[in-house]
Amino acid sequence: MNWIKTILSRYAITVLITLLILFVLEGVSSVTYYQLKKPNGYAFSSAVEAIRRVLFPSNVSSHNEYVSHNEYDKLVIINKESDGEERLYPNYKYEPQFHHPSEFYYLANIANSRIIGCNEAGYFPYWKSDEFGYRNPAATHKSHSDILLIGDSFAEGDCENETGSLAGQLRTLGLKVANLGKGGSGPLHQLATLIEYAPEYRTHQIVWIVFTGNDLNNLREEKTSRLSAYLEDSYSQNLVKKSEEANTSIERFLETQIENSNVRMKRGLPLIRTKNYGESLDLLDAKNKEASPCCLKPCPIRKNLSRSRTKKLPTSTKAVAILSCYCTATQRPLFCGAM
Repeated sequence: MNWIKTILSRYAITVLITLLILFVLEGVSSVTYYQLKKPNGYAFSSAVEAIRRVLFPSNVSSHNEYVSHNEYDKLVIINKESDGEERLYPNYKYEPQFHHPSEFYYLANIANSRIIGCNEAGYFPYWKSDEFGYRNPAATHKSHSDILLIGDSFAEGDCENETGSLAGQLRTLGLKVANLGKGGSGPLHQLATLIEYAPEYRTHQIVWIVFTGNDLNNLREEKTSRLSAYLEDSYSQNLVKKSEEANTSIERFLETQIENSNVRMKRGLPLIRTKNYGESLDLLDAKNKEASPCCLKPCPIRKNLSRSRTKKLPTSTKAVAILSCYCTATQRPLFCGAM
């Protein structure tokens, strides 16, 4: 043990300086690594972030660093690249929990707009939507296509650049392709797309891509939504004829979603992820949904109609009249979809 004492007595200052240098290097590398890897919305310092999590645990999601990082990166890009004349929008798949029944059931993106997809390969793909909101070159519907693709993200190429998408690969072979794929969609959503939009595209061959990994799960949820109406022969939302109105509506909705997401990012809150029915909304989205223009109208009928008074009304009229009676104490309609 004497030799250890001898070394320490002779080289104490050298040892202390070496340890200090290692400590500084460790601190610098840790700070650098945190700044490079921290998700958007985290505190500027790991120490501050740790203190925030201890003092305000209710504001921190256990999944925040895993499920929100990628989406916050997308939000930063949307904010940065939307400063110019042309707005950048996320690729949006209709989520019933965020909308009133009175709204359109959107099947596509905003038309004639820049869209940013998902990141599965280390980059976010971009594309320009066509006149109906699908991933096609402009005026695709005006000329004959060899193939019309329909399906989920495998058809749309949600996380791929044009050259990596199925439609892009087919186009490099010289084929004219109309792509009506929509990421996250299931069989009923795709049936609705065929009914609403396929007649606008000229083709003699439709390729319907089925992914057994989740299409049946999608169908289970879709059957409980308004999409089930498309099983009726004559049902249609007339989305082509009402395209301008639907486009304005979804644009307004997405602008609100982007604004809410920026609020969440500034507060360090996780972005909304789809969960079980009724569990995807946080306070921001719930307030927006409750503040629908439809629900701000005064209740048109202030007392319940008896069955005898509605017997002679046409079925559709009868439903509107009866549902519009169910108002809150402030005389506002609860069933906005029936107004």
